[in-house]
Amino acid sequence: MKRKNLNIIIFSLIALLTAIAITTSNQSGLASQIQVSRNASKIPIELNKKQQSGSNRGRPTKRRGMGSRNDCPVRSIPLTALIRENEVGKVVEANPTFWLFIPYQASEIPINGEFVLQNETHNNVYQTDLSIDKGEGIYSISLPLEKSLETDKIYQWYFKLYCKPDKSSIPIYVRGWVQRVALEPLQQKQLIATYSPEQRFAFYIQNDIWYSALTELVKLKQANPKNQMIAKYWLQLLNSVGLQELSNKPIVNCQSQLPTNT
Repeated sequence: MKRKNLNIIIFSLIALLTAIAITTSNQSGLASQIQVSRNASKIPIELNKKQQSGSNRGRPTKRRGMGSRNDCPVRSIPLTALIRENEVGKVVEANPTFWLFIPYQASEIPINGEFVLQNETHNNVYQTDLSIDKGEGIYSISLPLEKSLETDKIYQWYFKLYCKPDKSSIPIYVRGWVQRVALEPLQQKQLIATYSPEQRFAFYIQNDIWYSALTELVKLKQANPKNQMIAKYWLQLLNSVGLQELSNKPIVNCQSQLPTNT
C-alpha cells in the first residue's frame, strides 16, 4: 500500500546517529522535532511534523506517467518520479539532482527525454533534451551551475518521455515541485559537523529535506553496492513513500544533450 506521507521511517541508524546530536527541542520552521534513542538499531524515527500537501495549495504532483495512447508501451512499473506525492520537496543544494525511473530498454523503442524546470509564474528556467540509452533503470538529472535555484522560491519540474525519435508522439510525463531552503543557524552548524555521507543522509532525513536525502543515499549506494545496511536504508526510504518496487532497479546516469536554456 502506498503511503503518501513520510510520517514514520524505521531505520537502523545506530552507525549514523552516534556522530550526530540533534538535541534541540524547540526548532521551528523546516526542522522536524525527533526523539532518538541512543540504542536506535530498532527504534522507529518519527517525523512529528505533519506533511503539507501540495494539492491543497494548487500544486499537485504527477508521480507516474502511464503509457497508453502515446506510442509508449504499457509497463507494470511505469515512468516514475522519485518524489513524495502532492508535496513540495525540499533541497539544500543550489543545483539539485532529480531522480526518476524509466521502464524501457533502448533496444525496444527509440526513447528521447526532455527535462523542464519552471518558476512560479510558469516561465522556463531551464530546459534540456536527454539521451536515454542505458536501458531500464533509475536516472538522474542535475541542474547545471549556471541555473541555480533561488532560496525559498518554489519551482515545478517536468520530465517528458517520447517513444518516437522525432518527438512526433504524445509524451508520457511526470511532474514534481522543489524548494531550496535556507538552513537555520543550528542546522548549519549540525551540517558542517557531519563529515561523512552517512551523517549527511541522517541529517537530511531528520530535517525533512527530501531531495538532498535521496541524492545522498544514492551516492552511498553507488559507492557501497554490496553494503547490506545501505541497501536496507534504500528499501526503507522508498517504502516510506510507496516506491518499494523500485528498490532493486539499477541506478544509471542520464546525460544531457542539445540543451536549450531559457
